[in-house]
Amino acid sequence: MRHLLQKPYSIFLEGSQSWSGNQNTLLFEEPEQIIEANTLSEVGIALERVEKALQRGRWLAGYVSYEAGFAFEKKLQSRLVETPLPLVWFGEYRAPLLDAIEFGLSSQAVAQVRWKLTKEEYQKAIAKILAYIESGDVYQVNFTGKLTFDFQGDALGLYETLRRKQVVAYAAWLNLGEHVVLSFSPECFFRITDGVIEAKPMKGTARRGRTTQEDQTMAEWLRQDEKNRAENLMIVDLIRNDMGRICKTGSITFPSLFEIERYQTLFQMTSTVRGELKENTTFKEIFEALFPCGSITGAPKIRAIEIIDELEAEPRGIYTGAIGYISPKKEACFSVAIRTVVLKKQGQNHFVGEMGIGSGITIDSESESEYDECWLKANFLTKPVEDFALIESIRFHRQYKWLEKHLARMKNSAHYFDFHFDEGAVRRVLNEYAQHFKLDQAYKVRLCLSRTGELEVSHFPLEQTGEGGEEIRIAIAERRTNSADKFFYHKTTHRQMYDEALQLAHQLGLTDFIFLNERDELAEGAMSNIFVEKEGILYTPPISAGILAGVYRGYVLETNPRAREWVLKLEDLKYAERIWICNAIRGMREAKLVRV
Repeated sequence: MRHLLQKPYSIFLEGSQSWSGNQNTLLFEEPEQIIEANTLSEVGIALERVEKALQRGRWLAGYVSYEAGFAFEKKLQSRLVETPLPLVWFGEYRAPLLDAIEFGLSSQAVAQVRWKLTKEEYQKAIAKILAYIESGDVYQVNFTGKLTFDFQGDALGLYETLRRKQVVAYAAWLNLGEHVVLSFSPECFFRITDGVIEAKPMKGTARRGRTTQEDQTMAEWLRQDEKNRAENLMIVDLIRNDMGRICKTGSITFPSLFEIERYQTLFQMTSTVRGELKENTTFKEIFEALFPCGSITGAPKIRAIEIIDELEAEPRGIYTGAIGYISPKKEACFSVAIRTVVLKKQGQNHFVGEMGIGSGITIDSESESEYDECWLKANFLTKPVEDFALIESIRFHRQYKWLEKHLARMKNSAHYFDFHFDEGAVRRVLNEYAQHFKLDQAYKVRLCLSRTGELEVSHFPLEQTGEGGEEIRIAIAERRTNSADKFFYHKTTHRQMYDEALQLAHQLGLTDFIFLNERDELAEGAMSNIFVEKEGILYTPPISAGILAGVYRGYVLETNPRAREWVLKLEDLKYAERIWICNAIRGMREAKLVRV
């Protein structure tokens, strides 16, 4: 099936989030005809051809570019629009294939990513928008720019790579011959089922936390933030008015407002607007009423579009347009084409690429934070794939020690990183594995969970560690940890710095190296949490120092009334009455700080 995507004019629409209501996986290949509009005067004609194709029982799949929306408004129809791709492109297909496609673990990277706007140019544009808002022209303008980059490799491999980094409800692959479009949109433009149209505008953004608890705090902040709620409500009101032109009077409802959706790098606020379509409404009328989506223009829409046209240096093209399909039964689903990459072929496996990024500007916007938000949205393109597994090291002697705490921690991290975690399957695998252990032997069991839920278990007898009753010696590591790095809060295979430290420690006759963070606060060891004893009190660094919530550390804090969290410095370690290191395999052991 994968080879079908390499054919010209193949379109693959992939829904990958069950909570979004979009789990369709549709593959369209070998169109019988292609419908195009290359000028504004041709846009309406193209959409009329779409209607006729539906009457012939054909499926339509393709896109509508942002600038095609100029054709729907008299004020904008005189605009001269030149885009590298057609303003409207639909293929007429017979029934799509519904089978899922097996993707590989490709790891393709883009190079020389740059934003065509300098920071100074961006700030000047934001200042102009704020002036328009202050003068009463508009309430909000969605301002965008283009990232450009070079890519050498397999375009389908890049799609595979990016879809692993950006789990979204509306992924799309459009092979348009000389151009290939890769879209990873989280936002529904509209969906039509049984004559009911639903839009789900997305407005409002916040960063992810480093832990599940921080995520909950950030999500709740976004849900309650007045600026983001006002921005979201403004677009909801705009879309309600747009839908009122094509929906039955009194039928528009709001099933949800200010919902928070979680993605790999950020939270987004969404709301849902729903209405019943008037009888015999055509798709030309639907696009005339709704397009482009208000979440990527601003409000009032027409004035916002005029300001965008004045300030943005080039056409948006497919970016912020719509990608989707229409069935012969007039059911449809279109995404807002954000987080969308366009590749133009330059030669064999050589492409020049672009991707738009932007944000909504309101009276409360600050250019610095808006600029940062744009780059935050680009992370899925610019950051490498994080290939890692979750791990737990569990002590076994006749039974698994602290098993519930280990599974709870793995479950928590699986939720944070969107790993598939089947607790029942994990318990079965561990129980079956333990059948081969000797009753009088203690073991270290290493449980490893992949993103897709595969489990690997390994072990070794604990007497082979060679640590017996010898002196436990620790030293301060030269390198520093960073408390902003999410990986220090989760037990994963993404731990190269710690593995290198352990290897060096063993070469030097040490049990562990202890790390300080970027603030010179005491953090943790490569394989241990640490406690510092002073006047009978056991102090351990707080989680916020950038450390793992160790199972044994948690046990000590829960059961020992003398134990507490405290921000510690190197001096606290040097002048401690006693030093203890601990983990779930070896428990608590007194240690001696040495210089190396």
